[in-house]
Amino acid sequence: MNAWVPSACGHAANVTGMTAGSKDFNDTMKSHLPLVFGFVLGLTFLLLPDQAIAHAIKQTAGVVTSAAIVMVAVFSIFTTLSSLEFKQMGVGLAVAILIDATIVRAVLLPATMKLLGEWNWYLPSGLRWLPSPAHEPSPKPSNA
Repeated sequence: MNAWVPSACGHAANVTGMTAGSKDFNDTMKSHLPLVFGFVLGLTFLLLPDQAIAHAIKQTAGVVTSAAIVMVAVFSIFTTLSSLEFKQMGVGLAVAILIDATIVRAVLLPATMKLLGEWNWYLPSGLRWLPSPAHEPSPKPSNA
């Protein structure tokens, strides 16, 4: 997935001002992709959008929570260092991860996706050249 993220999300990187190869951009995309892919997976199984959102949250909650706990623990260790700058950075990063894992991923993203409904998948006319995902036809059983 490391190679896929910068190449597939290069346009988003240009819009946000981050370069597609930067660590910040890659980490940001890797942390949001599981929830969005969980939502897409739910829609693939023909769930209603509300059910797909609930399915995505259930599937990714453990990973997101575990990663947040580990990162907060690591950044909290910075507060034991002697340098004031490292202490400030540790507190700032720990608080940022807590806000991201709780408010952004657990509240704002699912609420926004529920409010937008089918508009989550709106594709502007300038991007119609992108390939659209389609299911492959099921194989015919052989009569052997």
